Amino acid sequence: MPDALPVPPDLVDLQRRLDAARAELDAYVEEVTAARRLEYPDPEQIVERQTWPAEISERHLALRAAVAAAATAVRQHPTMQQALAEGCHPVTEQALKDAARAAEMPSQ
Repeated sequence: MPDALPVPPDLVDLQRRLDAARAELDAYVEEVTAARRLEYPDPEQIVERQTWPAEISERHLALRAAVAAAATAVRQHPTMQQALAEGCHPVTEQALKDAARAAEMPSQ
């Protein structure tokens, strides 16, 4: 497999935005799920527990849309398009994720 393409800073920033959007969505789902479990604790209340009111569902959909938009921005970046064309997308994607994680770590 070919080597990864160099990952430019603007692409790392897009990946960090995607990671942040995913984290926000995951946190929201965990928060809502926990709250619904407390509100409807009985095993027989599974339908009530998993039926989210409109305001919760709207927020969930908005967060999912933000994740989708961020993922699209990463996919459409010229570097990722070039990686697809050159057959090195998997290694470039991993290099991007590694660079985004490294950028999040505080300096020592």
